[in-house]
Amino acid sequence: MAHNFMLNQTGYPTIFKITRNGHVGLGIGLDAHKQHDESVLGVYSGRANFSVDDLGLGAQALANGSTCLGFNAIRQGDGPFRFGLNNNKNGGAVIWADMDGALAFSTVASNGGAGASYQSPANIMGAYQRLRISPDGKVQIGRGLTSASPHYANYKLAVDGKLVAQSVYVMSATDWADFVFEPTYRLMPLPELERYLQLNKHLPTIPSAGEVQANGIDVGTMQARLLQQLEELTLRVIELDKQNQRLQAEITALAAKK
Repeated sequence: MAHNFMLNQTGYPTIFKITRNGHVGLGIGLDAHKQHDESVLGVYSGRANFSVDDLGLGAQALANGSTCLGFNAIRQGDGPFRFGLNNNKNGGAVIWADMDGALAFSTVASNGGAGASYQSPANIMGAYQRLRISPDGKVQIGRGLTSASPHYANYKLAVDGKLVAQSVYVMSATDWADFVFEPTYRLMPLPELERYLQLNKHLPTIPSAGEVQANGIDVGTMQARLLQQLEELTLRVIELDKQNQRLQAEITALAAKK
């Protein structure tokens, strides 16, 4: 048996309902939309809905799942999610957690269809997953890094795609390149540098194209190494300027003797 809680006046719609299977519906339009029959808790605002549900059983279950929140997304029993049509839009979002302690956010764009759209739990936890917080605090935006990445074990934030920011600070423990200006620092002689470049096809201390493609780069370390190359170039330019001044002085002295 179901218990219906209705406004007192005849003709007003049901605003609160508990079904005999324990599902709860709240809001205007329950009788028309029936989301409380599908979700543990369904809330209808008149234009969109909100649901609370478990993540199902069997083949349609989200992996080791516990609970999900649906925004215009209602779980169809242990089947797919239904995204209702409102104002010609049928997209929505699902926030879900699993019993391992992870929390994930998935969004589904409106497809412009004439009715509700449907997505399997596999798609919700796969192609439409936009952000995931792992039990150990790692955050993935997009699909995140794969276990094949050498940096997978110790990352805190993984972004699958471009990252745009107004300012980024890298607090790196890498030694900055000021050691280049120490009196004991030895510049590689140019003939030796030329042989190195011919053999390796990249500057000393700078990774090769193959290494970067395979392993990526550490931004802080790379900045320090590029600065080292720039400082070495600065020392070479200073030395060239001194040689040029000596040559100019010798030319001037020779010209004065004529």
